[in-house]
Amino acid sequence: MKNLIIFVVCLFPVSRLKNAILNFLGLNIAKNSLFFPNIVWKVRTFVVGDCATIRSFNVFRDVEVEVGRGAIIGSFNWFSSAPALSYLPNFKGFFKLGEESVINSRNYFDCSGGIEFGNYSDLAGVRSIFISHQINYECAIQSCDQIVIGNYCLISANVKITPGVVIEDACLVAMSSVLPRGLYKSGHLYAGSPARLKKPVKGNFFTRKTGKIQ
Repeated sequence: MKNLIIFVVCLFPVSRLKNAILNFLGLNIAKNSLFFPNIVWKVRTFVVGDCATIRSFNVFRDVEVEVGRGAIIGSFNWFSSAPALSYLPNFKGFFKLGEESVINSRNYFDCSGGIEFGNYSDLAGVRSIFISHQINYECAIQSCDQIVIGNYCLISANVKITPGVVIEDACLVAMSSVLPRGLYKSGHLYAGSPARLKKPVKGNFFTRKTGKIQ
């Protein structure tokens, strides 16, 4: 019954009263955050920091959510995990967005192995896919691995990120790149399918003090 009540309240228009009701129901929504109508179902924890914004028509299902101070999530994104995989040792089922980071619209996040964005990072454009679990064809078993995006990273549209990817700070990922499992070193441009290191990158994006790009 509690999940159903949370589901209904999360469809209400943005307001401080809505935030207060959700806090009464066990979520942790900052009173000055903007939580537009969204579909929320069977979330274990849901934390939204000061001045954060979650725009309309996202889906959050079977996932722990933490949105940092001043962070922004656009519209029509899908965040979920696969509870049937909870027996796996690396199953985490969470999505964490750091302070002043931005997720734009129409992206997909499989959070079974956990997905974490650092601070001041930006997932630009649309249609990126983050998959954190897979079938190990050699052993014929399912496996999960966390995806980690560092601070001050800029990830372009239509990127595919696979289980076990770790992108260090201040990286630029080109549009339509496919990133296989591995460590992507700080301060570089990666592009291609599979993505390869192209060159070092520098610029004001990687040192700015505000999150949203005007």
